[in-house]
Order: sequence, then structure tokens, then C-alpha cells
Amino acid sequence: SAPVTTLNPATGSSTTTGGSSSGVDPDGSSSSSTTTEDGSSSTTDAEPQEFMAGFDVADISPNEGHLALNVYMGSYGAPFVRGPAEGVHDSVFVRSFAIQLGDEGFVAAVADLPGMGNSFTRDIRARVSEQLGLPADHIIIANTHTHSGPDFQGLWGGGPSEYRNPVVDDIVGSMNRAWVNREPAELEVASTVAPNNNRRDWEFTDDSLTVLVARDPEGEMLGSVGVFAAHPTILGESNKLISRDWCGGFVDTMEEHTGAPVSYTHLTL
Repeated sequence: SAPVTTLNPATGSSTTTGGSSSGVDPDGSSSSSTTTEDGSSSTTDAEPQEFMAGFDVADISPNEGHLALNVYMGSYGAPFVRGPAEGVHDSVFVRSFAIQLGDEGFVAAVADLPGMGNSFTRDIRARVSEQLGLPADHIIIANTHTHSGPDFQGLWGGGPSEYRNPVVDDIVGSMNRAWVNREPAELEVASTVAPNNNRRDWEFTDDSLTVLVARDPEGEMLGSVGVFAAHPTILGESNKLISRDWCGGFVDTMEEHTGAPVSYTHLTL
């Protein structure tokens, strides 16, 4: 099994299962020692700190009314060639998570979309920043890059405002709820490798699989984030049904085993 690293916010240190750590008292507080030029030393107690973490999941699938107005799919081929989606194979979601330590924090959303145009991400970032009081650069908007998701970049035909605008609202709402849902958490990180390849025959292929886990003080799972760099292209260009592609299987399996919200991203964690 992969080694698990527990992050300790009180000291800035980390502990890997099977190893040891120092500088942390049983009550969660920490101390630091300073040695002066004359050889004397002093110890300063630091106030205990703890991570806060929150999660949220919201369905952003188009309904029959939206599909009737032509919701195009990315990310294959030239504009309009693939044609609009004909239905929904499996629902697409926005999955948000927020992490805070002291006065610093961020909130991130990962949507089951091929990508999002700058006008959408700027709008989302500005609204969330205003509503939560977070700096705009602490608000992260990402996508799974599923090639069977609705086109929010306008590169393959786009979609009607009757669908796009509510999705933007849903993403803003999900990020707000993730922040509001924060509670004391212990963070753990595990990393391993998984089979992967690249279509360009590069000498290097990133096969790392990393998972960030948040648990409450009693050890119950609050949520997790998985990172794996692979294109969601199991379903080809001929597919006309909205789908999360393999990312959906990853998330569904993880949620079944953990009983808590799971986000997937191909970004560096």
C-alpha cells in the first residue's frame, strides 16, 4: 500500500506512516527552540492550529429543455461537426472543496466539462471572491476535461444561455457551500503509481496517482481529492451522450468505498 503522510499545521511538518515526528505535544500544540550565540536557549510555545475543510457536490447536467436548444459537446474535431448532444448517459457535476488554515484559505471547483472560457471563470471568481471575502487568486476553477461534456469554451458549438447561465450559478453556489461547510479536519496525502501512457510516444509518462484525504477529529471521512493525469477519452467522437467518461467511474467507486464526496482533477495538488 502507498505510504500515507499526515500534515501537521501546528509545526508545518508532516508524518509518514511508519515513521516518527517531533515537536508536537499530545494536546496538538507545538514548541520551537532557539539557541543564541552565548549557548543559551529559549523555548517558545506556539498556539495550536488546525485545518478546516469543506466539500460540496452539485449536478450540472442539461435537462431535456436544454438539449432541445442544442448543447454541443467538446473536445473532438472541428466546430459543429460532431453535432449537439442527444441525451445524458451519466450526470455531470461540479465538485467543490475548501481548505483553510488560520487566516489563509482557498476554495476550488472541478466541473465535468471539457473546459471553460475566460468570461465564465472570471465571472465565477469575482462573484465568489465578493461573497466569501477571499482573494481572487485563492479561488480555483478547474475541469475534468471530459471529451463527452458540454462545450463551455465555444470551440465546438457552445450551448444556449438558458443552460450556461444556471451552470455558472450552480458553480458559484457549490463553492460557497463548500466554504460554509468547513469543519476541523486532519489532512492526509497518499501517492502511488497507476498504468498510464501518452499518445505522443514521449519518453516520460506521468503515472503518479495522488489522493488528498480530509478526516474529522474522530477519524470520519469528510471528503477527498484524487489527482491523475490522463485524458478522459474512453468514449470517442461518435458518442453523442453527455458523460463524465472514466472520471465518473473513478469518482463513483471512491465515493462508494469512502462514503464521502470525492473530487477528481488532473492538476498538480
